[in-house]
Amino acid sequence: MTPTDYYPKLMKWLSPDDLNDICKTWLSELQFIKDEQRFFQEVIRDHNRELTTKSNYAHSKELLEQLAKSSAKTFQLIRTVEHQLRDLEILVDGVDQLKEEQNFKRCQAGLHDEMDTHKNAFKNLKRELFKHIAHILKIEKSVSKV
Repeated sequence: MTPTDYYPKLMKWLSPDDLNDICKTWLSELQFIKDEQRFFQEVIRDHNRELTTKSNYAHSKELLEQLAKSSAKTFQLIRTVEHQLRDLEILVDGVDQLKEEQNFKRCQAGLHDEMDTHKNAFKNLKRELFKHIAHILKIEKSVSKV
């Protein structure tokens, strides 16, 4: 057996300042994702008629549902990261609270994984949305030329 079999996820312990910086970076990334999601919702609303044609309806509906789920997840992650920032006080208050500190570490590791997963999922969704909207705009442009 390898050491990773015994310790499936070794976690590097970071200083409270490092954790604070990480959480603030996450908040910034999530706010940017939220703005991008708002942009896509506006583009979709502006091209709603073209998106609801028979040939595009199923794929458009699927993408809109994924965007709605992604927006909800972004909102939930923002709240979680803000809560994690408030809980940083546990580490710097000078009081030994072993259970609370271990719980904080566990939450931080889980949040790290959630952030990576969410960012990758949104990147893939964004790629699909751009392709779909570009396709719609090409169709719209060719129809307007005729």
